[in-house]
Amino acid sequence: MTKWRINGGTLTGGSVAVAGYKHALVPMITASICSSEPVEISNAPGVLDTVVLGQIIRHMGGEMEHQDGRVRIDAAGMRSMLVPDALSAQIHGSVYLIPALLARFGEVEFGPSGGCQIGDSAQGGKRPVQHMTSVLERFGARFEEEGEHLRGRCGTLRGAEIDIMDYSTDPKRRALEGPYMSGATKTAVLAAVNAEGTTVIHNPHDKEATLDLVRFLRAAGCSIEAEERRFVIRGRSRLRAVSHRLISDTTEMVTLIALSVFTATPLTIENVTVEAVQRPLAPEIDVFNAMGVTLRWGADSIDVRAPERLAGVDIEATGLGVATDSQPFLTLMLTIADRPSRVTDTIWRHRFGYVDPLVRLGAELRVEGASVHVTPARPHRAGQSLRATDTRAAAVLALAALGIRGETVIADVHHAARGYERLVPKLRALGADISEIHA
Repeated sequence: MTKWRINGGTLTGGSVAVAGYKHALVPMITASICSSEPVEISNAPGVLDTVVLGQIIRHMGGEMEHQDGRVRIDAAGMRSMLVPDALSAQIHGSVYLIPALLARFGEVEFGPSGGCQIGDSAQGGKRPVQHMTSVLERFGARFEEEGEHLRGRCGTLRGAEIDIMDYSTDPKRRALEGPYMSGATKTAVLAAVNAEGTTVIHNPHDKEATLDLVRFLRAAGCSIEAEERRFVIRGRSRLRAVSHRLISDTTEMVTLIALSVFTATPLTIENVTVEAVQRPLAPEIDVFNAMGVTLRWGADSIDVRAPERLAGVDIEATGLGVATDSQPFLTLMLTIADRPSRVTDTIWRHRFGYVDPLVRLGAELRVEGASVHVTPARPHRAGQSLRATDTRAAAVLALAALGIRGETVIADVHHAARGYERLVPKLRALGADISEIHA
C-alpha cells in the first residue's frame, strides 16, 4: 500500500509536460493485435494499462515494448485468445481486447476486468461489459457468460448498422448519456474495421479518444468516413505498419488547470497537441471561460492564470459535453467560487467518492442523486488522513492538500497509476512537498 504525505502551501509554479491520452492509447494497442505488421505509437504514457496490456500481448506470443514514450507492437506471433484473469483484473482497459481477439481468432475467453469501481453501487461499483457484447452480437458474434468469465465466438464478423443512441440511458433517446456510449462506440469501430462489408455507426461518441482512434486506424489503411453524427466504415482493410503520435491527455490538462486555479499558482502546460484537443475540450474551455479562468494557447502549450474572483457555474457532465473525468476537478475549483454551484454527472452517476474526503478537509459539499451541491468554502483543515477511492479521487485530494498549509496523508493512491504518468515527480517540479510512503 502506498500513501502520500503532502505538506501544502509550497507550490512555486512553472512548466509541466502533459502525457499522452490513455483512453486513446488502449484501443489502439488492442487494434494492433489485428495487424500483421509492426505498429508504433509515440507520446504513449507509462500508466498501468500500458504495462499490463504489454504483459498480456507477450503472454499470448506477441511482442510489445514501451520505451522513451514509444510503444512498439508486433502481434504477428500471437497464438492465444485466452486472457489471463490475473492480468485482465488489474485494468479496465483490458475489455477492449474482446473485440480485437474475436476479430483475430474468431473466439475469445475473458475473465474479470478491473479499474476504478465507479459503476452502479448495486453492482459493487463494477463496470459493465454487456453493452460491448451487445454491439459485437450485431456483427454476428455469440457470447456465453459463466460468473465473471465470458466466452465469445464468431465465424466472420459482418458489417452492421448501429445507433449508439440505443446505449444511452436518456429515456427519450435524445442525448448520449450514461456509461455505455463510449465503450459501445469504440467496440463498434474496432469490430467494423475487421468486418466484411460496410458498417454505419449513427450518433457515435466522438470525443477525443474515439477521434484519435479513427486517426490511427486511417493511418493504418482503414476506410473510415467521419460524417455529421455518423461513421461509415468499410471493413476488412489490411492494417498496415503505422507510426502514430498520441493526442495529449485532456483529463491531465484539466487536472493541472484546476491545480493552478485552486492554488493561485501560474502554470504553463507543455507538450499539448493543441489542434487535436481544442474541439473535444471545448465544453471544459467554455466552463473555464465562464469561471473567469485565463487560458493562453501557444503552438504546443497553455498558460493558465487564476482570476481574482472565480465565478460560480452549474455544470453537467454529459456524453458529448463536459467529461465525467473532469467533474471532480471542476467541483474542487467551485469550492472557492463566488456563489453556490451544482455539478451533475449523467455518465457515472455515483462518481462522488472524493466528496466525503473533501468535506473532511473543510469543503461544504452535498451529494443529491447524480449531483453534488457546492457551497463555497475553501478546504483548509490540515492534519487529515484520507483514502482515495479511484484514480481521479487520488488526484483531486492531492490538489486539495497542496492548497492547505500543513500535512495531509492520502492512502490508496495506487489508483493514480492507472490515469497519470509520473504525477508525483511532476508536482514536485512545481514546488510540491510530497513524500511517498510504501507499506
